[in-house]
Amino acid sequence: MVSITPRYWFLASAFTLAVSLPLSPVQAQETSELKPWRASFLSIFHGPPVGNLQDTWQPTPQGERSVMPVLFRNYASVNWTPDQNLELGVTQYFVAVPVLGTQFAYRDPYLRLGVRDLLSQAVRTSWAADLRLHVPVSNVSRSRDLVAGLQTYHNVSTPLGSTRRLSAGVVASGRVNFYGSQGLGSDLELYVGPTVGWQASPKLGFSLTYDWGASHWLGEPLGELISDGTDIQPAMSWDVTPELNLSPFLNFYTGRNTSFKGSSVGFTLSLQLI
Repeated sequence: MVSITPRYWFLASAFTLAVSLPLSPVQAQETSELKPWRASFLSIFHGPPVGNLQDTWQPTPQGERSVMPVLFRNYASVNWTPDQNLELGVTQYFVAVPVLGTQFAYRDPYLRLGVRDLLSQAVRTSWAADLRLHVPVSNVSRSRDLVAGLQTYHNVSTPLGSTRRLSAGVVASGRVNFYGSQGLGSDLELYVGPTVGWQASPKLGFSLTYDWGASHWLGEPLGELISDGTDIQPAMSWDVTPELNLSPFLNFYTGRNTSFKGSSVGFTLSLQLI
């Protein structure tokens, strides 16, 4: 049985999920006609190294074979939108390993309160934000005596130029974890990811993101953060249909003691069910 514990794919996973390209004209029109209830599915594939696409294991930043197999991180969500700017939802997260004998592992669900734009519509810059309450019901969280996780997520984007096809932005996230007396793990997780995007056509866009993450572990001196590393992630976003988006990406680790052999491939698949 493979232990599916976050490690080398922390950056790629958090940021493929968090960072999105500016809305295409098709998507922008849809957001102005939001249904009160929506259901969606998001799957993120963390794949093999660029140099060996048949490998069943993810690479380390140094280019070695890691302890993590290739896998899918999946999110099934139901959201209620009482008005055009507010959203309430619940998401169930689970991991699927398609190799070494197919395996599934459920992770903690979370409740979400989101605001689509904190700024005035008269301002060109958009600022989406939400607050997430992670409920520790999975075996992993209970073994670590996790009581709750509280996360805030922000996505700021502004168009560059008069055509709005080029944009720049930043995604930031902070999560605080609360533990019982037998707690084990990180009590603070931080992420910042500046990004630039280019909307080549109504259905096709490209982005380049620089990812940085750090965490503080329970019991360590206050203010002592452990870097989770940095990476650069070029991606393509393709609206196959108004309901289906496919976004392949490459992941290049940066910093000291990294190797090009540690670069990997992946993709996200986003599906609007209702």
